[in-house]
Amino acid sequence: MVGEKADTFAEGMATRVTFDLPFGILQQELDDVVSLTEEELAEGVRLALRATHNLAEGAGAASLIAAVKLRDRLEGKKVVCVMSGGNIDRATLTRVLGARAVSVLM
Repeated sequence: MVGEKADTFAEGMATRVTFDLPFGILQQELDDVVSLTEEELAEGVRLALRATHNLAEGAGAASLIAAVKLRDRLEGKKVVCVMSGGNIDRATLTRVLGARAVSVLM
């Protein structure tokens, strides 16, 4: 599959092209896929920082905000979210957190 563009600040998940071997495995093994908007990914970054005091990039916070989005389905279950990747630049962090919040970080 080839897309026109992968326009997201969650660069760790961005792709325009799938590769046959991993895509085939994903098609066979995944039970579900959660779609997230840019704003939901940004909220994931904010939530990770607020709740865990860890800075995650958009892709790194995706599992956390996906779990929040599915909270009703996950209620009463044990849930593990892998939160990896802190590769977020100052401009993106400023946009995600808002200018006044980032002034504390500078």
